[in-house]
Amino acid sequence: MKKIFVTMFSTLFLGLTFLVPNTFANEIEEVVLANEFNNASIKELNKQSYDYKNKIQELSDEEFDRFIFNVVSDNNKDIKELEKNLELVGVELNMNDTNSLITPFEIRPSQMTLQAYATKRSGDNFWRLQSQWTTGRTELYEASHDVVSIEWDPSVASYYDAAVPSGNIVTKRDGSNRANGIYLFNVDDRLYFDSYATVYVTKKSNSALHFGTKYVHTYSEVNSTFSLSANVNYQKGSPSGGATFTVNTQTNEASWPLWEDNILYW
Repeated sequence: MKKIFVTMFSTLFLGLTFLVPNTFANEIEEVVLANEFNNASIKELNKQSYDYKNKIQELSDEEFDRFIFNVVSDNNKDIKELEKNLELVGVELNMNDTNSLITPFEIRPSQMTLQAYATKRSGDNFWRLQSQWTTGRTELYEASHDVVSIEWDPSVASYYDAAVPSGNIVTKRDGSNRANGIYLFNVDDRLYFDSYATVYVTKKSNSALHFGTKYVHTYSEVNSTFSLSANVNYQKGSPSGGATFTVNTQTNEASWPLWEDNILYW
């Protein structure tokens, strides 16, 4: 066996302590708020819209990002319906009604979804470009850290800030090419790694903003030790209009890329 059972169990346990599904995290205020929002009827939302708006306005940027992640993750409504419901509580959502699938080793295509969407909270002077991935599993044959990009057209939007959730699942990797419309994040898939990353941008042009996210998953083909950080190359030609990246795999390491894009009409 490439991994012993004890290692797999301890890895899964540690992962659940950093970023967990809503059923394990109901004590977190913004997660509770997301659950209440998703379960509310349109009549309840209309009646309580003022209270929801106030609660959402009181969230910090990190808390708001987590709120949106949980709203989208647990949504069982049509995307257009979700957009209308969020608009009632002072949040604009721009999101495709499609699911992209990843096919890494030991994770079946139907077990992971990548999404790219944009949100703007009432009162904010910037938009949030969010990459979100869910699979509900850990990678049993992990190699280098996975790499995720958020990419956008730098002629249409300017970089403002970047954010990741608390914990050790997602970390900021490289923002040195943000002027070219790309920001990279590392994902530690040894743990339960359903998560998200966010880049904040400000409007630079009235043109529609093309943006997207690339998720490159790496896995081991043998029982070997790999460096934690994957080697990457930047290159021109992102579908968003800016820069993109590729991962250079190590010996006995393989990778699967995944792309999802969207268009934001300001």
